[in-house]
Amino acid sequence: MAADPRSHERRALLLSLAVTGALGSAALVWGIISGSSVILFDGLYMLAGIVLVAVSLVAARTAETRPTPDYPFGRHGATPLAVCLQGAALLATLVYGASDAVAVIVNGGSGASAGSVVAYGIVSAALSLVVMIFLRGPARHVNRSWRRPNW
Repeated sequence: MAADPRSHERRALLLSLAVTGALGSAALVWGIISGSSVILFDGLYMLAGIVLVAVSLVAARTAETRPTPDYPFGRHGATPLAVCLQGAALLATLVYGASDAVAVIVNGGSGASAGSVVAYGIVSAALSLVVMIFLRGPARHVNRSWRRPNW
């Protein structure tokens, strides 16, 4: 008997979230130690991404609830609300990143060593590649369970 595809999907999401949390935390520490605002920003962005995923999951679960006397048409409004919250967070991230980049350029650059930023990029890319390869197995199980719509 095959395992429930949702369990594969849950494990894949949990692994992805755990690695993102670990890499984001490491990026915060690495950015502080190296004095690199780019690495620090990347770590903050990853950790904020985890929060936004949690908001999406809560909104999806809320939207799936049955109608009640207080909400006779259901709670489908949670989904666009979550999307608006994510959009606002991404817009704020964009504004912060752009203004920080301009400030660094105006101030003549950053004191962080390029070697530290390159090393972080290599570590981050390698870890992402390992997770991607590892997640190919669960993705096969989830993809088999999906049926094509009859359009």
